[in-house]
Amino acid sequence: GAVGTKLGLKESEVNLSIVKYLKEYLEDASFSVYLTRNSSAGLYGIATSSLKRKDMEKRKETIEKVKPDIVISIHLNKYSLSSRAGAQVFFKENSETSEKLAKSIQKCFNGMEESKRDYSALKGDYFILNCTEYTSVLCECGFLSNEREERLLSTEEYQRKIAYEIYSGITGYLYDSAVKYF
Repeated sequence: GAVGTKLGLKESEVNLSIVKYLKEYLEDASFSVYLTRNSSAGLYGIATSSLKRKDMEKRKETIEKVKPDIVISIHLNKYSLSSRAGAQVFFKENSETSEKLAKSIQKCFNGMEESKRDYSALKGDYFILNCTEYTSVLCECGFLSNEREERLLSTEEYQRKIAYEIYSGITGYLYDSAVKYF
């Protein structure tokens, strides 16, 4: 994954931290949660030149085995312009449920006082979104190339805040989905 430009923050470590906080929030609300990765170890088995592809294929296998209601993929961004900042959510193209989930999470991200501007949830052509039939979103939780965001992302407080906003977006989506049936 990406590495921060000022502090050398590792994307993989921050992602895992955010995911664990998100898991805590969801389980406290009685949701069942399954993580594709519980530690800093990759999912690819023996180290080879095609590590990323093997890791992604293993995630696909896990998702298909678990048959989840939703898939949330957590990431951090990096961009050539250090001024670029803010969390952004991507959804599976041609999936109404993925788009609704992404919009709900994006609304929560945009409501954060630390947000630089309002983003829209966007269609994403990423393996993790397209590898299965399940409602899937990819959350880019900030930019490691932005010094201010890297500093924020290095703190437990902000990691918890990001996780809580994702949790709030998930519960908002589920509530809105349930209401239409009553």
